[in-house]
Amino acid sequence: MGQLWKSVDDVLDYAIAEEHRAVFVYRSFAKQAASAEMRKLFTGFMADEVAHFKKLLKMRKASDITLSEGSLAVLKPHGARLPEGELVEPEAAYRFAIRSEKSAQSLYTTLSEMAEDAEIQQVFETLADEELAHQTKLEAGLKEHQSAA
Repeated sequence: MGQLWKSVDDVLDYAIAEEHRAVFVYRSFAKQAASAEMRKLFTGFMADEVAHFKKLLKMRKASDITLSEGSLAVLKPHGARLPEGELVEPEAAYRFAIRSEKSAQSLYTTLSEMAEDAEIQQVFETLADEELAHQTKLEAGLKEHQSAA
């Protein structure tokens, strides 16, 4: 069972850390990519995650975010863990990234539903939509990779 958050700041700190981690994971995947196409895909996702990190950091610094009362008790962190070893096979990279994007999308959707301010809600909805778009693109890439193998 994962930790439970006690404040909105805890949630934002977790999300910021996850986006930061995603930047380094995608950078690693890009460096190890088997093709220029995969390298471009992961480099693009890395840039998107940097933008997410900056949005969340800006929200955290504003610290005027409120979420519906009592909802933090049910919100649990979850995410994918990087496969062991330095080099990651393309299929493992795709699967890891898909799990990470699903986790982030789920978190941002939940936070959007909990947000009391319409502007904050919109930021979380946008982040959730971007993560879903990443997931969809990764799933298509995995399917293409599997059919080429």
